[in-house]
Amino acid sequence: MKRILAFLVVSLAGALALLSQPSNKGVYQSDDHKIYIQKEAGIYLWISTSPDANSKKFRLFSDSSARYSNPMYLDTEGYNTFRSPSAVDTATKKTIYPLQDVIFELYADGLAPVSKAAFQKAATKTIEGKKYYSSALEIELTSHDAVSGIARLQYSLNGSPYADYSSPLTRFNEGENQLKYQATDKVGNLEAEQDETFYVDNTPPKTNYEILGNTNEQYVSVNATIKLTSEDQLSGVKAIYYQINEGSPKLYTGPIPVKVLADDKSVISYYAIDQLGNKENMQKIGGDDGMKVGEENNLNFEFYVDREPPEVKLEVMNDSYQGQYNYVSTSAQFKITADDAKSGVNTIHYSINTSTVDQLYKAPFSLDKKGLHYIRVQAADYVGNSSNAALQAFFCDPTPPNSNLHIGNPQFTSRDTLFVSSKTSLQLSATDESSGIKEITYTLDNQPSVKYNSPFVVEGSGLHTIRYTARDQVNNLEGEKELKLYVDNEGPKVHYHFSVDPIGTKKVRDEDYTIYPTNAMIYIAATDARSGGERIEYTINGGAVKTENPIKGLLPNNYSITIRAIDVLGNTQSEDVKFAIEQ
Repeated sequence: MKRILAFLVVSLAGALALLSQPSNKGVYQSDDHKIYIQKEAGIYLWISTSPDANSKKFRLFSDSSARYSNPMYLDTEGYNTFRSPSAVDTATKKTIYPLQDVIFELYADGLAPVSKAAFQKAATKTIEGKKYYSSALEIELTSHDAVSGIARLQYSLNGSPYADYSSPLTRFNEGENQLKYQATDKVGNLEAEQDETFYVDNTPPKTNYEILGNTNEQYVSVNATIKLTSEDQLSGVKAIYYQINEGSPKLYTGPIPVKVLADDKSVISYYAIDQLGNKENMQKIGGDDGMKVGEENNLNFEFYVDREPPEVKLEVMNDSYQGQYNYVSTSAQFKITADDAKSGVNTIHYSINTSTVDQLYKAPFSLDKKGLHYIRVQAADYVGNSSNAALQAFFCDPTPPNSNLHIGNPQFTSRDTLFVSSKTSLQLSATDESSGIKEITYTLDNQPSVKYNSPFVVEGSGLHTIRYTARDQVNNLEGEKELKLYVDNEGPKVHYHFSVDPIGTKKVRDEDYTIYPTNAMIYIAATDARSGGERIEYTINGGAVKTENPIKGLLPNNYSITIRAIDVLGNTQSEDVKFAIEQ
């Protein structure tokens, strides 16, 4: 217990004030004037000569222990004191003998509260480390703080915002629940969050029955049995019980022989309970529900002779193609049907690539591996007649085709752009190693899909997108492929300029000619905004095609020069230049 000696040198009655830094947060005064302070809070001492709370106060400073004051800290949990070594009589103002201390008590609180959750009023079961409770569950929260006391106790259930706890918790979710809770004491110490995960099971099991043995639409063989199975999604099934007519319930341990039923009005009732005692409503088999049971003793039962086995049929419901083989895709569904005119079809079996037909048919199935497969099918009726195994071969084709887009000429690729013209032929093709190609389709830009039949071209200058795919004969569809190309139908723009200025003009047959001196040369060039220029050529007065640049060595004469620029796609643009050369 810490003892702090404070010598208060004043002539009148003094009052001592305690403040935590920087405010009163973390300080609590009880109704009996006891002061509690958060242990980590700094303390300042003030002194006054008046009991008035609004009177002027003076902070105490220590010369001898300045390093450990302003603020000062309490080192002991719980009871602490401030002391003056000699008490003075309040009336005479004289020291009281024998000497005794004047003590001011202060309580330090550095420990958070401790809270607990009590799970009560419910059946409980721990299964694989999980705690299960019945719906009667109530959870009572309690909290204890040894010093300043509890200010508030809060909880959050299944992610809800924290709320103040006032009464036991009820009404939980079916299945998993998560409870979080924590308390705060009166000086602000916050307990670490407590977390409880638990499970509530208020749903009884669900029990079904299955008849094992020879049956048909109306009758059950005396040699058949009734199998009970039960499921419970939470705490699990504890037991299944059954009773015959009005007899006592018995624990179900295995299939029940049908012959225990005395007559066609007898009833088997059954129910299940889970690990928390949730009980299923009673269910029944037989009685007025019309189950007819044959007995071998004094009761007659129907029977007839059936010597013919069922007729069995195997068919492919979709995605098949008859070619060299009967091709199917992995999505093709094989459906087996059987017909029996007498006792009825009991079972259908099939096998894939094995001679033993032992796989029970329940629903349409498919093949998942590439290659040739042999499927055998067989059916049996309720009196044991079995058909001969019928065999069919199928080739499973799980692989989609592979399509290609061939770009004809002219074409040109610059960096990541493919340039073509409206004269460029586009041709689609596809290969498939099994069932063969059914169709190739493509779309141009955002237009509707088109079935490909013959090569095509793309009209209109600009950027275009071609998407294409192929489908084989069993409807395996290739993933869509895409090609972007730029259609350029415009030739380069021709540019030219003379090396010297003209020296005059003249008119020839009503046409003006600009005159240049004999040393004049003509520089020619071309620009192409799309695919780019490939070459420039020209003819002089209709003569041979030339490519030398610049044009020079022109003798005095009248000239008509046709300049032509051709880009890499063959797009052409020309310009005529008329002028005269004179001395």
